[in-house]
Amino acid sequence: MKKVLLWVLLLSILISSSAYAPMYHMPIIDETQLKEKEKKKKKKSSYYNKKTTKDGLKLEKFIVSKGILGEDGSIMTCHGDVKVGDVVVVIIKLKNTKKKPLVFKNYGIFVGCRWEQKKGFLVNKDFGYCRNVVIKSGKSIFLIAKIKVDNPGTWYFWPAYWLNDHFGPYMWRVKKIKVNP
Repeated sequence: MKKVLLWVLLLSILISSSAYAPMYHMPIIDETQLKEKEKKKKKKSSYYNKKTTKDGLKLEKFIVSKGILGEDGSIMTCHGDVKVGDVVVVIIKLKNTKKKPLVFKNYGIFVGCRWEQKKGFLVNKDFGYCRNVVIKSGKSIFLIAKIKVDNPGTWYFWPAYWLNDHFGPYMWRVKKIKVNP
């Protein structure tokens, strides 16, 4: 009788622990969580994350880095924390994938930039305008620009342009950096 009770006790412990174990390792996902996961998947594969825009511009290189200004005006990129007063260097290489030349008038090609003054409030800090640029079919262009960051917080940078009476995608392939006081 004691053996049977012992086996029943052991079996109940095994069953109860195995019943809880899957719940611990594999949480139950309800329908709203599944919808949220689907939205995230769509967002990851959205147009703004693609390397080529609908206008036929392919982003071949995009670097945002702390920079050091040389005495001769040269710029070197370097690693390390960015602080207020530092220079941030942005290097963009864009390629025309269309069969015709792309003509960038008005604002041209530039660095889209926003500083998050407070949660949800972004201040426009666009810079590095290169106006009246033509990129021939299959050719590429470099834009190298710098900005002195003047406020602490989160800064956002992305390749931007004005083409055929519209701006390129807002925050296309955006990169963000934290600027310390």
